[in-house]
Amino acid sequence: MKRIFSLLLVVVLVFGTTSVYALSWTSTSEPCKTYTINIVKYELIPGDVGNSFRVNPNTTARKGEYAYYSIEVYNADNQKVDPGKLIVTDMAAPTNLDNGLYAALVTGSRPMLTYSIEEKTSLQELHYNNMPITISGDTVTIGKLVFTRSVSGVVTDVHFDGNILELTKELTALNMTPEDVYNGKVCMSNDVLIQNFGMICKQTATSKWYNDADAIKNITIPKTGDAPLNALFIALVTLVTTGAAICFSCRFKQKKD
Repeated sequence: MKRIFSLLLVVVLVFGTTSVYALSWTSTSEPCKTYTINIVKYELIPGDVGNSFRVNPNTTARKGEYAYYSIEVYNADNQKVDPGKLIVTDMAAPTNLDNGLYAALVTGSRPMLTYSIEEKTSLQELHYNNMPITISGDTVTIGKLVFTRSVSGVVTDVHFDGNILELTKELTALNMTPEDVYNGKVCMSNDVLIQNFGMICKQTATSKWYNDADAIKNITIPKTGDAPLNALFIALVTLVTTGAAICFSCRFKQKKD
Protein backbone atom coordinates (compact mmCIF):
# COMPACT_ATOMS: atom_id res chain seq x y z
CA MET A 1 0.00 0.00 0.00
CA LYS A 2 1.43 3.30 -1.05
CA ARG A 3 2.10 5.66 1.83
CA ILE A 4 1.98 9.40 1.43
CA PHE A 5 4.27 11.45 3.61
CA SER A 6 3.13 14.96 4.38
CA LEU A 7 6.24 16.93 5.30
CA LEU A 8 6.37 19.99 7.47
CA LEU A 9 2.91 21.41 6.82
CA VAL A 10 2.58 24.88 8.27
CA VAL A 11 -0.68 26.78 8.18
CA VAL A 12 -0.69 30.43 9.09
CA LEU A 13 -4.06 32.13 9.27
CA VAL A 14 -3.69 35.86 9.67
CA PHE A 15 -6.79 37.77 10.68
CA GLY A 16 -5.40 40.55 12.88
CA THR A 17 -2.57 42.91 12.14
CA THR A 18 1.05 41.87 12.42
CA SER A 19 2.55 45.30 11.89
CA VAL A 20 4.67 47.08 14.47
CA TYR A 21 1.81 49.53 14.95
CA ALA A 22 -0.34 46.87 16.69
CA LEU A 23 -3.66 47.85 15.19
CA SER A 24 -6.63 45.63 16.09
CA TRP A 25 -9.24 46.26 13.47
CA THR A 26 -12.25 44.07 12.93
CA SER A 27 -11.98 41.38 10.26
CA THR A 28 -15.02 41.10 8.03
CA SER A 29 -13.95 38.33 5.65
CA GLU A 30 -14.69 34.63 5.54
CA PRO A 31 -12.24 32.11 7.05
CA CYS A 32 -9.19 31.05 5.08
CA LYS A 33 -9.26 28.08 2.77
CA THR A 34 -7.18 25.10 3.81
CA TYR A 35 -5.18 22.75 1.60
CA THR A 36 -3.41 19.45 2.04
CA ILE A 37 0.11 19.55 0.58
CA ASN A 38 1.92 16.24 0.11
CA ILE A 39 5.60 16.24 -0.86
CA VAL A 40 6.83 12.68 -1.38
CA LYS A 41 10.56 11.96 -1.68
CA TYR A 42 11.84 9.04 -3.78
CA GLU A 43 15.17 7.29 -4.20
CA LEU A 44 16.43 5.84 -7.47
CA ILE A 45 16.83 2.03 -7.55
CA PRO A 46 19.05 0.91 -10.46
CA GLY A 47 18.07 -2.39 -12.08
CA ASP A 48 19.28 -4.76 -14.80
CA VAL A 49 16.33 -3.98 -17.06
CA GLY A 50 15.80 -0.38 -16.01
CA ASN A 51 15.57 1.95 -13.07
CA SER A 52 12.76 2.13 -10.56
CA PHE A 53 11.83 4.51 -7.74
CA ARG A 54 11.00 3.81 -4.12
CA VAL A 55 9.43 6.12 -1.55
CA ASN A 56 12.03 7.14 1.03
CA PRO A 57 11.32 10.16 3.26
CA ASN A 58 14.89 10.05 4.62
CA THR A 59 16.77 10.03 1.33
CA THR A 60 19.41 12.71 0.73
CA ALA A 61 21.23 14.03 -2.34
CA ARG A 62 24.61 15.70 -2.68
CA LYS A 63 25.84 18.25 -5.18
CA GLY A 64 25.83 16.75 -8.67
CA GLU A 65 23.18 14.15 -7.78
CA TYR A 66 19.44 14.27 -8.48
CA ALA A 67 16.59 14.70 -6.03
CA TYR A 68 13.36 12.89 -6.95
CA TYR A 69 9.94 13.81 -5.62
CA SER A 70 6.25 14.29 -6.31
CA ILE A 71 3.87 17.03 -5.17
CA GLU A 72 0.12 16.73 -4.72
CA VAL A 73 -2.16 19.47 -3.41
CA TYR A 74 -5.81 18.94 -2.45
CA ASN A 75 -8.47 21.41 -1.39
CA ALA A 76 -11.07 20.91 1.35
CA ASP A 77 -13.27 18.95 -1.11
CA ASN A 78 -10.37 16.54 -1.77
CA GLN A 79 -9.97 17.87 -5.30
CA LYS A 80 -6.48 18.02 -6.77
CA VAL A 81 -5.45 21.65 -7.36
CA ASP A 82 -2.31 23.68 -7.97
CA PRO A 83 -2.86 27.13 -6.41
CA GLY A 84 0.68 27.83 -5.20
CA LYS A 85 4.25 28.22 -6.38
CA LEU A 86 7.39 26.13 -6.01
CA ILE A 87 10.57 27.62 -4.52
CA VAL A 88 13.80 25.62 -4.90
CA THR A 89 17.05 26.19 -3.00
CA ASP A 90 20.44 24.78 -4.09
CA MET A 91 18.62 22.86 -6.82
CA ALA A 92 18.16 23.42 -10.54
CA ALA A 93 14.70 23.84 -12.07
CA PRO A 94 12.89 20.47 -11.84
CA THR A 95 12.23 18.25 -14.84
CA ASN A 96 8.96 16.35 -15.17
CA LEU A 97 9.62 12.62 -15.68
CA ASP A 98 7.39 10.27 -17.65
CA ASN A 99 6.20 8.52 -14.48
CA GLY A 100 4.82 11.73 -12.96
CA LEU A 101 7.78 12.35 -10.68
CA TYR A 102 10.11 15.32 -10.76
CA ALA A 103 13.91 15.29 -10.91
CA ALA A 104 16.05 18.25 -9.84
CA LEU A 105 19.84 18.47 -10.06
CA VAL A 106 21.41 19.42 -6.73
CA THR A 107 23.70 22.45 -7.11
CA GLY A 108 24.60 23.24 -3.48
CA SER A 109 25.00 21.85 0.02
CA ARG A 110 21.46 22.59 1.27
CA PRO A 111 19.03 21.30 -1.36
CA MET A 112 15.41 21.90 -0.42
CA LEU A 113 12.10 22.91 -1.93
CA THR A 114 9.08 24.75 -0.59
CA TYR A 115 5.57 24.75 -1.98
CA SER A 116 3.83 27.97 -0.92
CA ILE A 117 0.20 29.04 -1.17
CA GLU A 118 -0.77 32.63 -0.38
CA GLU A 119 -4.25 34.06 -0.76
CA LYS A 120 -5.28 37.63 -0.08
CA THR A 121 -8.54 39.49 -0.01
CA SER A 122 -8.43 41.98 -2.87
CA LEU A 123 -8.34 45.67 -1.97
CA GLN A 124 -11.61 46.18 -3.85
CA GLU A 125 -13.39 43.76 -1.48
CA LEU A 126 -12.51 45.54 1.77
CA HIS A 127 -15.45 46.97 3.75
CA TYR A 128 -15.98 48.76 7.06
CA ASN A 129 -19.46 49.06 8.60
CA ASN A 130 -20.95 47.80 5.34
CA MET A 131 -19.21 50.61 3.45
CA PRO A 132 -16.44 49.98 0.91
CA ILE A 133 -12.95 51.15 1.82
CA THR A 134 -11.61 53.37 -0.95
CA ILE A 135 -7.88 53.31 -1.69
CA SER A 136 -6.51 55.80 -4.18
CA GLY A 137 -2.78 56.43 -4.23
CA ASP A 138 -1.77 58.07 -0.95
CA THR A 139 -5.33 58.41 0.40
CA VAL A 140 -7.45 55.82 2.20
CA THR A 141 -11.12 56.49 2.92
CA ILE A 142 -12.64 54.50 5.79
CA GLY A 143 -16.19 55.54 6.57
CA LYS A 144 -16.18 59.31 7.15
CA LEU A 145 -12.40 59.51 7.58
CA VAL A 146 -9.94 60.29 4.80
CA PHE A 147 -6.37 59.32 5.71
CA THR A 148 -3.21 60.47 3.95
CA ARG A 149 -0.34 57.98 3.97
CA SER A 150 3.31 58.02 2.98
CA VAL A 151 4.98 55.69 0.49
CA SER A 152 5.71 53.24 3.34
CA GLY A 153 2.05 53.34 4.42
CA VAL A 154 2.47 55.42 7.59
CA VAL A 155 -0.47 57.78 8.08
CA THR A 156 0.56 61.45 8.13
CA ASP A 157 -2.85 63.18 8.27
CA VAL A 158 -6.57 62.56 8.60
CA HIS A 159 -9.46 64.66 7.25
CA PHE A 160 -12.90 64.69 8.84
CA ASP A 161 -15.86 67.05 8.46
CA GLY A 162 -16.64 67.62 12.13
CA ASN A 163 -15.22 68.77 15.45
CA ILE A 164 -12.37 67.22 17.43
CA LEU A 165 -14.72 65.28 19.71
CA GLU A 166 -16.47 63.68 16.74
CA LEU A 167 -13.09 62.95 15.11
CA THR A 168 -11.85 61.29 18.30
CA LYS A 169 -14.98 59.15 18.43
CA GLU A 170 -14.53 58.00 14.83
CA LEU A 171 -10.86 57.17 15.44
CA THR A 172 -11.64 55.35 18.68
CA ALA A 173 -13.93 53.03 16.73
CA LEU A 174 -10.82 52.09 14.72
CA ASN A 175 -8.80 51.66 17.94
CA MET A 176 -6.61 54.71 17.38
CA THR A 177 -6.33 58.28 18.66
CA PRO A 178 -5.46 61.63 17.02
CA GLU A 179 -2.09 61.40 18.80
CA ASP A 180 -1.45 58.02 17.17
CA VAL A 181 -2.15 59.50 13.75
CA TYR A 182 0.09 62.54 14.10
CA ASN A 183 2.88 60.67 15.91
CA GLY A 184 3.31 58.20 13.05
CA LYS A 185 1.94 55.21 14.97
CA VAL A 186 -0.68 54.19 12.41
CA CYS A 187 0.26 52.17 9.34
CA MET A 188 -2.16 51.75 6.43
CA SER A 189 -0.09 49.91 3.87
CA ASN A 190 -2.08 47.66 1.57
CA ASP A 191 -1.10 44.53 3.50
CA VAL A 192 -2.05 46.06 6.86
CA LEU A 193 -5.43 47.11 5.47
CA ILE A 194 -6.01 43.59 4.17
CA GLN A 195 -4.96 42.05 7.49
CA ASN A 196 -7.36 44.26 9.42
CA PHE A 197 -10.37 44.33 7.11
CA GLY A 198 -9.82 41.13 5.16
CA MET A 199 -7.46 38.20 5.41
CA ILE A 200 -4.06 36.98 4.29
CA CYS A 201 -3.74 33.20 4.29
CA LYS A 202 -0.38 31.46 3.95
CA GLN A 203 0.26 27.74 3.81
CA THR A 204 3.58 26.06 3.05
CA ALA A 205 5.16 22.62 2.89
CA THR A 206 8.94 22.15 2.86
CA SER A 207 11.20 19.18 2.21
CA LYS A 208 14.99 18.95 2.27
CA TRP A 209 17.57 16.54 0.89
CA TYR A 210 20.43 17.20 3.33
CA ASN A 211 21.36 16.45 6.91
CA ASP A 212 22.26 19.43 9.07
CA ALA A 213 25.50 17.75 10.13
CA ASP A 214 26.53 17.23 6.49
CA ALA A 215 25.82 20.76 5.28
CA ILE A 216 28.90 22.80 4.42
CA LYS A 217 29.51 25.53 6.97
CA ASN A 218 31.36 28.79 6.45
CA ILE A 219 34.79 28.44 8.06
CA THR A 220 37.15 31.37 8.61
CA ILE A 221 40.68 30.30 7.64
CA PRO A 222 43.45 32.36 9.31
CA LYS A 223 46.05 33.95 7.06
CA THR A 224 49.23 31.90 7.39
CA GLY A 225 51.51 34.91 6.96
CA ASP A 226 50.02 37.05 9.73
CA ALA A 227 51.95 35.58 12.67
CA PRO A 228 55.48 35.88 11.15
CA LEU A 229 54.77 39.41 9.93
CA ASN A 230 53.46 40.46 13.32
CA ALA A 231 56.51 38.98 15.05
CA LEU A 232 58.84 40.78 12.61
CA PHE A 233 57.04 44.08 13.18
CA ILE A 234 57.30 43.72 16.97
CA ALA A 235 61.01 42.87 16.68
CA LEU A 236 61.67 45.96 14.53
CA VAL A 237 59.79 48.22 16.95
CA THR A 238 61.73 46.76 19.88
CA LEU A 239 65.05 47.23 18.07
CA VAL A 240 64.32 50.84 17.13
CA THR A 241 63.11 51.67 20.64
CA THR A 242 66.16 50.07 22.26
CA GLY A 243 68.53 51.85 19.87
CA ALA A 244 66.91 55.20 20.54
CA ALA A 245 67.18 54.66 24.28
CA ILE A 246 70.89 53.75 24.03
CA CYS A 247 71.60 56.76 21.81
CA PHE A 248 69.80 59.12 24.20
CA SER A 249 71.73 57.65 27.14
CA CYS A 250 75.07 58.20 25.37
CA ARG A 251 74.28 61.81 24.47
CA PHE A 252 73.10 62.53 28.01
CA LYS A 253 76.34 61.08 29.42
CA GLN A 254 78.48 63.19 27.06
CA LYS A 255 76.73 66.38 28.16
CA LYS A 256 77.20 65.44 31.80
CA ASP A 257 80.94 64.86 31.29
